[in-house]
Amino acid sequence: MFICLNVRMFKCLDDLVNYMIIGHQFQWNYLKKLAKSGKVPHALLFSGEDEIGKKRIAFEFASNLLNCDIKKIEDGIHPDFLFIKPVSNKGKEGKIQKPEIKISKIREVSSHFNLGSFSSPFKIAVIDDAHLMRKDAQSSFLKLLEEPKGNSLFILISSLPKTLLPTIKSRLQEIKFYRVLDSEISDYLKKKGFVGKEIDDIIELSQGKPGRTDRFILNPEKIKEEKKKIKDIIKLVKSDFNFRFKYVEELSKDPKRVKEILELWLEYFRKALLKKASGKKSGKYTLEETERILKLIQQLKKIISTTNINPRLALEILMIEL
Repeated sequence: MFICLNVRMFKCLDDLVNYMIIGHQFQWNYLKKLAKSGKVPHALLFSGEDEIGKKRIAFEFASNLLNCDIKKIEDGIHPDFLFIKPVSNKGKEGKIQKPEIKISKIREVSSHFNLGSFSSPFKIAVIDDAHLMRKDAQSSFLKLLEEPKGNSLFILISSLPKTLLPTIKSRLQEIKFYRVLDSEISDYLKKKGFVGKEIDDIIELSQGKPGRTDRFILNPEKIKEEKKKIKDIIKLVKSDFNFRFKYVEELSKDPKRVKEILELWLEYFRKALLKKASGKKSGKYTLEETERILKLIQQLKKIISTTNINPRLALEILMIEL
C-alpha cells in the first residue's frame, strides 16, 4: 500500500543541497524518486550498522515530506511527527535494565495516527532501534501495519532487522545503509571548517559511520575520550584475568555503556583483522585468532541487544577468550 501525495509538494527535494547528510547519496536519491512519484510506501525499514546515519536520513526525509524545518523534527515538536526510541528503566536494586520499546509506546503511535493531520496531509512516525520492541509491542505494531490509517508513514530504523517478526518485515520496504567513504567524510568536515589533523582524527575514529562523525563535531572532547577508550582496550588485552573481571564488573552496571564499548571493540578488532589480512603487524593475535574474537564480539553484541542475558556473564566469556 502507498501514500498518495501531491507531487508539487516535493519541489524542495529536487532543489535540496543537503549539508546535513554525509554520503548515502544512492539511498537519498531513491527516497527523492519515491516522493516525486507521488507514491510513498506506508512503511519503510532503514537497516544497517549502528551510527551509520539512518536516523539522520529518516529525519531529513520526514522534514521534507512535512515541508518543515529539520529542527522541528529533531526537537519532536511538529504535530504530525512522532519519534519513538527504546527506554532503559531501573529494575530491582536500582540496576539499569536493557533498553526496550514497550507496548505502551506503540499504543502512543496508534493514538497519534488516530488524530487528524494538523498541518500536513499525512502523519509520520519514526521508530528507532525497532528490533528492541518487545514481543507484545511488535504484535501491536503489526496491527497498525495491517490496517494503515489514511496517509500514514512508518519509518523503522534497525541494526538487527532479522530479529523483527517476519510478518512485520514482509510489510516493510527495506532500504539498506552501508559505511561511507573516508573521502565523503573528509569533504563534509572541510565544509564545516575542519582542517589537517582534526580531519584525520575524526575520519580514523568515525570508521565510515556518519553518526560517529556528527558526535565528534558536536562535542570535540569526545575525540579525546574515544582515544582513551581505545588505549583502555589495548591495556585490557595485555592484562591478567583479575583486572579483566574487575573491569567487567564495573562496565556491566550500565547496559548502554556495554553496547558502546562492544562497538569500540568491534572497530578495534576489525581494524586489526584488516591489517593482519594485508600482512601488517597488529597486536598479539594471529589472523585466525583475531577473526574468532571479532565473530565472538559480534555474537555477544547481538545477544546483549536482543535478549535478557546477564551482560556481565556475556562479557566474562569474552574476557576469557581474549
